[in-house]
Amino acid sequence: MSEKRVTGPIQVVVIGFDQFEPTGKIMAELRRVRKRGVIRVIDLLFVQKDRHGNITSSMHATDLSGAERQRLGSVAGALIGLQMGGMEGALAGSELGAMAVAERDHGLAREQLRDLASSIPNDSAAAILVIEHHWATRLRNALAGAGGSLLMQAMITPEALVMVGGELNAVIEAQQVIEAAEEVKLAAAMEVALVLAEARLIEEAVMSEAADVVAAAMAIEDAAAADVAQSLLAADLIKEAAMEEATHAVAGALEVETEAADKAEKAINKSQAIKYAAAAEALRTLIASDVIEEQAAKEAGAALVAADIVEDAAAADKAVAAGLAQKANKRPGRP
Repeated sequence: MSEKRVTGPIQVVVIGFDQFEPTGKIMAELRRVRKRGVIRVIDLLFVQKDRHGNITSSMHATDLSGAERQRLGSVAGALIGLQMGGMEGALAGSELGAMAVAERDHGLAREQLRDLASSIPNDSAAAILVIEHHWATRLRNALAGAGGSLLMQAMITPEALVMVGGELNAVIEAQQVIEAAEEVKLAAAMEVALVLAEARLIEEAVMSEAADVVAAAMAIEDAAAADVAQSLLAADLIKEAAMEEATHAVAGALEVETEAADKAEKAINKSQAIKYAAAAEALRTLIASDVIEEQAAKEAGAALVAADIVEDAAAADKAVAAGLAQKANKRPGRP
């Protein structure tokens, strides 16, 4: 029989057992995937580790040919320091261990390979499985033939994949929150501009421009925020505000339960608070940007309070004062 070269990616797996009792199920499943040519078992070794840390083997299997077995010995044994294959086996284990971490593989490092034996608890059993991913050989050759080169490879656990999926969903949700926040800001700015135009405190012709000025100013302030935690908190509040339309629909249904109605009311109250805050910020920005004349600032605040866009006179006065202060700081000659 011609000797096959080990050319596919190598994976080393250590499976622990409190007590290993052969049932045939493990070997049956291995035979199934081996028959399909998916993997080749370089070495499979079942071992026992006593309470003093001494390791002895109890079962051994391999897909290697007779010549390969004679040359390589027990690769798994060599990897855990169990000298079943003599010096050649130890060298083979070292060679395949190096292959397992070669070609930018983000799997086991050489130091971890050297510590495989210590990963097995005392007074327990383990299976050390060294497999070649046979399916990857032809694929790798095809990729190389097309001019491709391996940048990295790694094994990902299902748990890690779920975590990655969760993070991706969080990113998508955050993007949706950001988009909703921009819509809320522009709507608030437009409403402020509309009320002030009706009160003849700004010209109707510049109403849209005023809304854009406020929305742009708010967006710039958001982009400059350095505290990620505060940004996330603000994003979460905006998300609740974006649910206002759905809340109205639920609260308006005839068969809404009391608990659901309470939740709807709380959401509406939060949305109203956000709207008040956004409107006050819009007023400050319009004053600071010279869209509202200084002598009309207090009148603008009163108009927004009367329209129930700014919460109360105190909030309006605070926004007016902040806008005037910011405007004063922009004047030439200010330090």
